[in-house]
Amino acid sequence: MAGNFIPQTSAKNLEVLDLPDCVHLTDNFKCEILKVNECMGRECSFMLNQKQKSKSYNLWKKKMNELSESKQKDIAHTYFNGKMPWKS
Repeated sequence: MAGNFIPQTSAKNLEVLDLPDCVHLTDNFKCEILKVNECMGRECSFMLNQKQKSKSYNLWKKKMNELSESKQKDIAHTYFNGKMPWKS
């Protein structure tokens, strides 16, 4: 086998080092959130590195905590089984 590559579709072969630093990239180099056969690379709209994910999560927590207590309870009940993960 020539070179260090991961077989992809016939469309292209991506070298391991060419793959983006994305939190959605699985151990077998597939996307865990999109139903695609291969990583779309840096052109993917959903690409997110750990620093970006952390920043986004902290912003979400801040916005959720700024809502009224009753609104937070409604959201917690509807989407989080009554829990408020943004409070932790």
